[in-house]
Amino acid sequence: MTKKKAVIFDIGGVIITPPQSGIMKYGKSLGLPSNFLEGVMVMGGDDNAFRRMERGELTRTEFCSEYKKEVEKAAKEMNINLLSTFDPDILYENMGASCTVVLPMINAILALRKHGYTICILTNNSIDDTTALNNNSNRSFYSLLHLLKHISHHVIESCRVGIRKPSPDIYQLACDTMGIQPSEAVFLDDIGSNLKSAKKMGIQTIKVVDTTKALQDLKDATGINVFEEQFPPAVSPDKIVHSYVTTKAGHRIHYVDMGEGPVVLCVHGFPECWFAWRYQILPLVLAGYRVIVPDMLGYGDSSSPPEIEKYTQQQLCESIISLLDALSNYYIFGLLMLRIISCIPIGP
Repeated sequence: MTKKKAVIFDIGGVIITPPQSGIMKYGKSLGLPSNFLEGVMVMGGDDNAFRRMERGELTRTEFCSEYKKEVEKAAKEMNINLLSTFDPDILYENMGASCTVVLPMINAILALRKHGYTICILTNNSIDDTTALNNNSNRSFYSLLHLLKHISHHVIESCRVGIRKPSPDIYQLACDTMGIQPSEAVFLDDIGSNLKSAKKMGIQTIKVVDTTKALQDLKDATGINVFEEQFPPAVSPDKIVHSYVTTKAGHRIHYVDMGEGPVVLCVHGFPECWFAWRYQILPLVLAGYRVIVPDMLGYGDSSSPPEIEKYTQQQLCESIISLLDALSNYYIFGLLMLRIISCIPIGP
C-alpha cells in the first residue's frame, strides 16, 4: 500500500455535526414530511439552486429566492400544504445552529500535522452575502473557517473554485494543491457519493458515521495515534482577522476576534501587543469562547496619541469600553482577563 502523506477532511458531518438535523427540525416545525426540504435540494440535478449555490453561481441571498420557488413547486406537485411562514433564511439559520464542532476531529488534525501530514479541508459551501453582524450562521461558519486555516495547510471551498463534490475535478485539485498523488491521500466524509467518486481516483476513503470508529480507521490508515491529546498552535498574524474601531475620543483601536460563545477579552500589558496572547487564543476558541484581543492605546496598530494624559487608567478603560460598545450588536459578556506584566509565560 502506498504510504500516505496527506489527509483531506470534509467539514459538515465530519469536523462539525451534520447540518441535516437543522433542516429536518425546521421542516418538522412546519408540519412537512420528513426529508422533504432536503429532498428538494437534490431535485433537478446539477442545475438546481442548491448545487448552483455550492458552485458559487448563486449567493446565499439568490439561493434563498430560487430555493423557495423550488420548494413551492415541489409542494404543489406533491400536494403538500406549505405554510406561508416557510422562510429559507430561517432554514439556513437552523442548519448553522444545529452544528457543533467535533473536538476529537480537531485533535486528530493537530496530531497528524504534528507528525508531518499535510492537511486539506475540502468543503461544499456557499458565498454568504448577508451582513455578518445580523447573521449568526454566517459568523459561526466563517469563524470556523478561520480556525481551520490556522490548524490546516489548505482550505478548498467549492463556491470559490466553482467545483463541488463529488466531481473528481475537486479531488484532483486538492491533490495538486498539496503536491501529492491521489493514492497518497486519505479522505473523510459522511456522504457515500462523495467518497465513491474519490475512491475511484485511488484515494483511500473513510465514511464518518461514528466519530470514534472513523478516527480508529484514520489511525490504522496513517499509523498516527490521532487520539493522543494535542495542544493547539499559536495563531498566525496573517491568518487571523484584523479589525478596527474608532472610539468616542477619535482613537483607532485594532483588535483580533475569533470564535463563538461567551466573550473572553484578553488585555495585554507593558510593553506588548495582542500577539502576546497568540498561544491562548485557539485553546479558548476550542473551549467554546469568542476571544477578542485588542492592541491597547499606544501599542501595535492602535492609535498612539502624543499627549501623556491620554494614557491614564480611566482613558485606557474608556477605550476598551468603546471597543465593546462598537461590538454591541452581539450580547457581550464573560470573563475579563488582564495580562499585566510581560514575564508571565505565554507558551503552551
